[in-house]
Amino acid sequence: MKIDLDRGRRYAAWGLIAILMAAARGGLFAETELSSREGMDRRDAASLGAIQTPDTVIQEWPEPPRSLARLMIAQYGQPDRFGENALAWDDNGIWKRSVVHRRAWPRSAKARDKDFLEQSVVYHVPPDKQAELKAFDNRVEFDAVTGRLSSRSESESMNYLALNLANEVIVGVRGAAEARELYRKTRRLAQSGKSSPYLEGLLFHPSPTPEDLRP
Repeated sequence: MKIDLDRGRRYAAWGLIAILMAAARGGLFAETELSSREGMDRRDAASLGAIQTPDTVIQEWPEPPRSLARLMIAQYGQPDRFGENALAWDDNGIWKRSVVHRRAWPRSAKARDKDFLEQSVVYHVPPDKQAELKAFDNRVEFDAVTGRLSSRSESESMNYLALNLANEVIVGVRGAAEARELYRKTRRLAQSGKSSPYLEGLLFHPSPTPEDLRP
């Protein structure tokens, strides 16, 4: 009996293609997405050919965010989640979340091209105060869904400053324009090597969410 070798090879090739397609549908080569909002996605270690760590990831970053990431790791330990574009810590110190981004915030002006550090606290902003908050600084944001107030800047001390002033705007201690002016003055003090209580920590107590109050 004569065996058709060419036909056998074709059948084998078709079988291999079918296996690969089934594997792809099953997610064998799927990417693992840590957080689509923050661009924190990474591929399976097997597909990368090596296990990724925060240290290996930030090696590919520009110097400013890489140095900031190392500073945060030294202060808070290894991040809870990480990907090629961000490192994230949950419930680190007084913060509900801290994220070091590889790239500066798109909304940052040229003078704010080092705004790599985003930090948030649990805080309720009344609806009638949200417009005033936006007028103060658009880098300070309130997320009504998560109940978080966040600031994004070049350092933790500047996030303290922004959130302390945001709190004063929200509770009515000062208006948005006055808060902006105090922000600029305190920033200049910091650049000259001087300090201020506004730069050293939060001057208010973050408010709990309903989930935090549940037993």
